[in-house]
Amino acid sequence: MGSDSSFDRIVLIGFPGSYKTSAGAAAAVELDFAYVDTDREFEKSFGPVAVFVERMGEPLFRIKETVIVKHISGRQRAVISTGGGTPCFGQNMRLLTESSLVIWLDADIKELFNRLGDSGSSARPLLPKSLDQAAALYREREPVYKRHAHVRIDTTGFTPEQAAEKIVSIYRGLVQ
Repeated sequence: MGSDSSFDRIVLIGFPGSYKTSAGAAAAVELDFAYVDTDREFEKSFGPVAVFVERMGEPLFRIKETVIVKHISGRQRAVISTGGGTPCFGQNMRLLTESSLVIWLDADIKELFNRLGDSGSSARPLLPKSLDQAAALYREREPVYKRHAHVRIDTTGFTPEQAAEKIVSIYRGLVQ
């Protein structure tokens, strides 16, 4: 990809555990951008994701998630971290990709799953419960991530700080 100064925000996509939240927040600080996490924005409007999903189900969660994406899609000078499934539903990526550098944070599926820790946690009910479930969900989402990303960063073996440095380096290399 060549130089393109029209990118006024960064959208991070990828499987849970890929450091979208931690690296995204750190990259935003380094770039002096706002930081927006779609899950946190959802919680401000609709309450905890786990409670919402338990009471209302995933289909309604995905509809409300798109409401949040519409709300934040106009933000400029921002790093936006999406939920792992956000790119896979509705018009979310169409809303987020205009004027955005879309970066897919990726890693080996075993490492992603290990980063999730207690994936059975009630705080994150949509996470896979086993490595086999994680691998199946990853295979389902991978083509969507590939289709929308301008850049893929393999974070296998990275710390969140290293992932953030890579995000910043790529962004600066494209806009300067």
